[in-house]
Amino acid sequence: MASEWSIRSDTYKGCKVRYLNANGYDHDTISANQYLAPGQIYTIDFEIVDRWQTDLYLQEVEGIGFNSVMFKNAKKSKKPY
Repeated sequence: MASEWSIRSDTYKGCKVRYLNANGYDHDTISANQYLAPGQIYTIDFEIVDRWQTDLYLQEVEGIGFNSVMFKNAKKSKKPY
């Protein structure tokens, strides 16, 4: 079971996530705050899973990945299939 401070493992394209402005490394939040507003809801475009972290790419911010630990699911979404 995911904590309230992380995204669920069943998160996929189109899911809504809320930016927390917390967690991650200092450079993660400094960079994210240039593009994202704390508490705002964003839509996942795609994710890239690496060895140490997962980067979320958002439909609202083209071409920039954000550390997934800085988000939580905004609401339960149903898979489109």
